[in-house]
Amino acid sequence: MSLVACEQNTPELSNTPSNVSQQQSATMILPSLPPSQTRALVNDDASATPFPTNTPMGCETNLEERQVHYALSATLDWNTKQMGVLQTVTYRNDSDTVIHELVFYVEPRRLQGVMQFRSALDEAGNEIPNIEFDGWRLSVPLPERLFPNCSAKISLLFNLNIGPYSSTNPIGWLSYTDRQVNIGHWFPTVGLYGYQMPGVWYTPRMHFIGEQSITVLADYDLQLSVQNAPANLTLAAPGIITQTEPAKWQIEFNGGRELAMSLSTTFEKITTSVDDVLIELYYYPREDTRETGLNPAARAILDAEQAFKLYNENFSPYPHNRLVIVEGDFPDGMEFSGIVFVSEAWFRTWNGRVNDWLTIITVHEIAHQWWYSLIGTNQGQTPYLDEALATYSELLYYQAYYPEFVEWWWNFRVYTYLSEDKVDATVYDYSSWRPYINAVYLRGCLMFQALRETLGDEIFLAWLADYARLYSGHIASSQDFWSVLSPTNYDRVATIRQQYLKEADILPPALTNRTPIAPLGN
Repeated sequence: MSLVACEQNTPELSNTPSNVSQQQSATMILPSLPPSQTRALVNDDASATPFPTNTPMGCETNLEERQVHYALSATLDWNTKQMGVLQTVTYRNDSDTVIHELVFYVEPRRLQGVMQFRSALDEAGNEIPNIEFDGWRLSVPLPERLFPNCSAKISLLFNLNIGPYSSTNPIGWLSYTDRQVNIGHWFPTVGLYGYQMPGVWYTPRMHFIGEQSITVLADYDLQLSVQNAPANLTLAAPGIITQTEPAKWQIEFNGGRELAMSLSTTFEKITTSVDDVLIELYYYPREDTRETGLNPAARAILDAEQAFKLYNENFSPYPHNRLVIVEGDFPDGMEFSGIVFVSEAWFRTWNGRVNDWLTIITVHEIAHQWWYSLIGTNQGQTPYLDEALATYSELLYYQAYYPEFVEWWWNFRVYTYLSEDKVDATVYDYSSWRPYINAVYLRGCLMFQALRETLGDEIFLAWLADYARLYSGHIASSQDFWSVLSPTNYDRVATIRQQYLKEADILPPALTNRTPIAPLGN
């Protein structure tokens, strides 16, 4: 997520060239980076959990499938913005203990009155008794014990009352305006079993600063039907979309942290492709485009194309065939797997220059496809692992394509809001947005720059790439991030860690004395 406290007037710097090349090299910031297969990784005891390789007798399972699968059937009434949902969850027990319940994080309960839970059903369709809500945590007893490597299937029935976006309903990704209905973080997601303690379910604590969701990569199948649908209704969503009837769609999306979408009757779409990935921008036409000659949609999709190429080549391969960008009727921006929102304000106020919020927020949200979606983290406890990295990726973008605006970016984006707070603060440390952003997003960039200057470009950028590749598809911790550095380089940045982090000695002594493993093979 990219947030700013208020709009600022962009300094009068040189105009964006009218014929910005779409063929500029995306690897120019890595002039001497060795091939990925020759970069030695030093964490031979990574905490990211692989799929299990043993299956107990009497329990047939396909370990090539993901641990969690969501099958959703949703009917939205366009007039009332009410939606009925049947959600069927298939969960495989990848632990070595018996599980007696499934526990969910229920993001739709963030706002009172949005979700009305109806019931939970077992695989035979019988209602499951004794379910329990504790705030945003839902516990559902399993009818039978779930043994290791076995799977259970339960269904949840609930209704959603999607409200209008307003000051009292500020969750723009689950709300509607005159132009669009946004449906994100809209169903319960399975918590993490054994994440912090063996045998204990983990769900994040809800807070109204930052994001808190933490989920495994899962597969999704959605049947969406819209009643009383207007003509020309367009669905923007990730994955493989099949429109079966004028107001009915099937969505298949594999390997996402969640499934989000947006609906509108006035979307226009432009596309481009990078490395066989289709990038789609859903935006709103503007009456003043012909008069001013400004085309913010063209600017946004060019930035998306170039940022995607840069990050895809230098971090880790993007796992999906499509990436969707939506002009959202709410402030700032928001990231989801395979789809991001960029505020209409940045399209509407774009001044024709690349040194502007439209470019900043677009490339920031694109970066979250790596720092959040591909490499999962605990957004509530360690937000710098996605937000500071996504913000620093903005700098990498300007350095790669528009180096003349690097100094402007530092002054405009970072130095305006200096903070002395520690970068590894949690979202729960803050009760207002601005201090949180200043510490985590912006001072985080200062920390990464100090690390880069100490380590040098080659080591620093290889560190990011190795971290991305090693933890792609997993949930990484701060310890995971720092342990990708060699012991020598970890020690070299000790004073920087002391300056910027509360937990400066993040690695235990056993890891600081570790021996680097052999380079990765092909």
